Amino acid sequence: MTRVLVVYGSRHGGTRGIAERLDFMRRHQDALAARPTWLFSSGPLLGSTRSTADADPVTDALGPADGPGSGGRKKVEALSATIHPRDHRVFLGAFDPKDPPKSMSERVVRMMPAAKNMLPSGDFRNWDAIEAWAREIGTTLASPVAVG
Repeated sequence: MTRVLVVYGSRHGGTRGIAERLDFMRRHQDALAARPTWLFSSGPLLGSTRSTADADPVTDALGPADGPGSGGRKKVEALSATIHPRDHRVFLGAFDPKDPPKSMSERVVRMMPAAKNMLPSGDFRNWDAIEAWAREIGTTLASPVAVG
């Protein structure tokens, strides 16, 4: 049986969760580069961005490539250049406004009058798509590797 490690970070875990994930990737980048690796991001929320149908889902999830708000994306891209993930999928996320904010930035956003319209509540995760991607990874791992 093949062992699989799943590493994740949650928006509701705030910056700490993201940092823990990036610290794991940085600390183990040599080992990850030697193994098949897949990345995924959860978010944005359905209707929370001004994206069009042809928008880049990674930009929606991680922010712009340059300028304000690009720090997290740049860190993920730098580590990806070392690790060479086979894929990076973005799945819609979930938001429960009754769940208390976990970070200062989240508290500030929620205090803004427009916040009620900015963060649509609900679970927008497409479990069929998530499970299909997991099966795709499983099939790839179970396939014999051609030695060249």
